[in-house]
Amino acid sequence: MGIWARRALQMAQHLSMLHHTALMGTCTKSIAPAFAQQQQTQLLHKLAPPVLQAAHLYQHQQQARFSDARLRTICSSVAARAPSIKPKWDSETAKKALAALSEEPAAFAQGVEVLDSIVKVYTVYSRPDYFLPWQNHPKRESTGTGFVIRDRLILTNAHVVADQTYVTVKRHGSGTKYRADVVGVGHDVDLALLTVEDDDFWTGGDDGAAGSMKPLQLGDVPQLQEQVLVVGYPTGGDNTSITSGVVSRVEVTQYVHAASHLMAIQIDAAINPGNSGGPALRGDVVVGVAFQNLPHADNIGYIIPLPVVRRFLSEVMKYGYYRGFCSLGIVFQTMDNPHLRKALGMTGHQSGVLINRIQPTTSTAKVGSVLGLAMCACIAVS
Repeated sequence: MGIWARRALQMAQHLSMLHHTALMGTCTKSIAPAFAQQQQTQLLHKLAPPVLQAAHLYQHQQQARFSDARLRTICSSVAARAPSIKPKWDSETAKKALAALSEEPAAFAQGVEVLDSIVKVYTVYSRPDYFLPWQNHPKRESTGTGFVIRDRLILTNAHVVADQTYVTVKRHGSGTKYRADVVGVGHDVDLALLTVEDDDFWTGGDDGAAGSMKPLQLGDVPQLQEQVLVVGYPTGGDNTSITSGVVSRVEVTQYVHAASHLMAIQIDAAINPGNSGGPALRGDVVVGVAFQNLPHADNIGYIIPLPVVRRFLSEVMKYGYYRGFCSLGIVFQTMDNPHLRKALGMTGHQSGVLINRIQPTTSTAKVGSVLGLAMCACIAVS
């Protein structure tokens, strides 16, 4: 499904009331008392057709409870009629910068050069207003961290530049901010790529920054109890901050930015707001990207491991944009409850999961219909 169709389904619940009242004229004053009927009509005409169709879909789904096949047909129809939108980074500048991903750097930063390759990211962003989709929330500012991975390419977190309207970066030891462009983003992996066109940023220019920046070397997954350093620009200061810790755990964790579940590394180093996008170093080698911490806990932070980073970079290099990880398309629960296992006739040596729902718009639903899989089925593994 295209981006318009996904956003349409996401906003359908909020727009259903707007569709009932403003579009049908049943309760105009409860939605926008300050607007006249003519002004409302003009605003509603600006909404994308897939959004209004999704509001229709939500309304009928709540009333008539469409079958999965009917729902899949309507969603596909909405996606087919949705406009094709090219990513904002589909430009000559982005293509030129992304071409560096296929070239191995001639030399990597070592020693004090590592700090010169870590930059501070300033973002002005404006989040969409799903209750009033014709406007955005007021602009706000945030900061994060990034580091050079290739010639003219900076890696940071996707949530650092999410909903951005203007991004600038500043080198270590410099007082000059340079305009940066987002050339790639993967929200489910919480990673993004930036580039800067100004040559003075990369060479140091006349602002007192030390020479040309070299990319940092990407390593592998660290071992348990291995010590790492997290470098970044957390809030509370303008200079580089370095915290140390050890690897405590390597497992699948929820990425807060997009609610995805991927492999992550837990460390006991402090990761604070502003550290996001900074490298986790083992010596001079990057072993992860700092991206979140555990609220209401002391010194529990998480970094994105290099296998996830390399998957993101390989897809951007191959396709020009990030396509994402595949999904099985099912909702399931574990079979830990002994009473549930007994009710489903499972023996003591069997294990598995209970499929509660198959997502109707995925390929799994088509396979399930062919094989005759029920919505509540038990996959038992001997």
